[in-house]
Amino acid sequence: MNHTHEHTTAPNLPVLHPKLRDYVPLLSVFAVIIFATIAACANTGFTPDTVLGYSMGFFFLIFGLFKLLDISMFAHGYREYDLIAKNLPAWGYMYPFVELGLGGLYLAGDTSAETLYITIGLSVITVASVSIKLARRELVQCVCLGNVLRVPLTYVSLAEYATMALMAVAMFVV
Repeated sequence: MNHTHEHTTAPNLPVLHPKLRDYVPLLSVFAVIIFATIAACANTGFTPDTVLGYSMGFFFLIFGLFKLLDISMFAHGYREYDLIAKNLPAWGYMYPFVELGLGGLYLAGDTSAETLYITIGLSVITVASVSIKLARRELVQCVCLGNVLRVPLTYVSLAEYATMALMAVAMFVV
């Protein structure tokens, strides 16, 4: 790949100028989430509650898993842009487990207010963190998929977690 390396946020994580091909891994992950959601809903029914719950469950489960594959790299890279991790580095080590926990709760059918509030809170903090980096035009590597699938921190990263927040809000309505 002929990308210009402008800044490094973690060992072996060069920041890339985003190109369409940089998003293929992320699009593949979303395709798996959609496929898994359709498969799960085929057994339980395609209600708004099940579609949203399974989608969010698979999202958090897969994204949490990728972060765990190299948790120290994730925690290091996450400090580059997350508002909490900047001030509390241990948060970068806890966050993947929070995502896995949320994934498990959603897949088990837990759409309680507590689960939804935690999702909204985490998503809003992530949206704010990414928004600040984007507003400052700082190029950093998104570690949302850990070190396995490298994607740049862009508006796509912002949209992922904004969508999670909106889905959680929608679950209060359905």
